[in-house]
Amino acid sequence: MSIVIKRIKTGIKGLDESVGGGIPENNLVLLSGQAGTGKTILGLQFLVKGITDYKERGLFINFEERREDLEKQAETFGWDLTALENKGMLKILDFRITKHIDVKEILDKLVEEVESFKPKRMLLDSISTFGVWAEIRSSLEFLESIGFQDLKEAQYIPNSEAITRGAIAETLGRIKDTGVTALIISEMAENTGYLSRDTVSEFLADGVILLKQMTIGESRNRTIEVRKMRQTEIFGGIRSYSITKKGINLE
Repeated sequence: MSIVIKRIKTGIKGLDESVGGGIPENNLVLLSGQAGTGKTILGLQFLVKGITDYKERGLFINFEERREDLEKQAETFGWDLTALENKGMLKILDFRITKHIDVKEILDKLVEEVESFKPKRMLLDSISTFGVWAEIRSSLEFLESIGFQDLKEAQYIPNSEAITRGAIAETLGRIKDTGVTALIISEMAENTGYLSRDTVSEFLADGVILLKQMTIGESRNRTIEVRKMRQTEIFGGIRSYSITKKGINLE
């Protein structure tokens, strides 16, 4: 007797077909790419399509953009985030790095919102910014705990790599435990063999989708690849995509 895999459709033609009809439910998928490849666009499209096409609530965890900038970007594709919020189908949590809040508070708030709002989908933008922020916050807390009031006085800060990896592992684990299907945006590490800047997210995630671009003269070529996806077969390899007035479109 074969096991039926429940799937969450991205609503992006070509992408769902690449993973057997949709992302397996409760998978955490790392969406990694260089700046300008359309990671946030694809993530927003995943949330909006879930609401408009499949009546599934979406939760957006924002560490990157100002709210007004996010809304303007969405509007260029015809996505009215405020209207979706007013309908009770979308919730945006703003944890930009200017906010004075610690990692535990963020994770507790995230879990609390999932339990009360009951989203089917989640977008976190981005784990790279969160990692940097967590490192800074943890270092400051450490300095305060040993009596330093002025950063100029500090001669020792805990290993930043360990802090970042620990915070990211804890965050992805807490998200996984909630049962949502999530896209986790990351900057791609350049000139290394790693698929994320933090070098650990790709191993913790259930799936990895890579966005790349190459510009030659006035020509820009963008490609997308599902590098891994647990619980499902991957069909096809690297494909071209474009950013249109309606969002990401695989070619």
